[in-house]
Amino acid sequence: MITTDLDKLIKLASDNKNIIAIGTEGASNDSTQISDEWTDLDVTLFVREPAREDGWWWLQQLGEPTIVQFIETQDLFGPHSGRWFSWLTRYTGTRRIDFKMTSVQAEAAYLSNDTLNTIVWRQNKGASPTAQN
Repeated sequence: MITTDLDKLIKLASDNKNIIAIGTEGASNDSTQISDEWTDLDVTLFVREPAREDGWWWLQQLGEPTIVQFIETQDLFGPHSGRWFSWLTRYTGTRRIDFKMTSVQAEAAYLSNDTLNTIVWRQNKGASPTAQN
């Protein structure tokens, strides 16, 4: 049963061989933080070929965005972490998702840059036992 936005993204990614892994970062991975209605989902899709993915399509699979800020960044998670595409998205109410997409080559830099960055799902392996939804 799909219950969260992360569950929906994992389901969509599992049917897409271009998506290699999904990571989450920030407050959702911090056990000392208490979630409330303003806690956003910070999520990254690691892909084989970023040009083949349409970030806007992914956002709309989670509902109709009310506000979206698109940012293209180089080395978002430290040197050599490559080109990143970010959609800072708000949906109806307080629901917010910071949705990011980058090449799978950025994964090592992403993981070493911040202790709150974690891979929660991998293609052909499924969800990590430590994944927090």
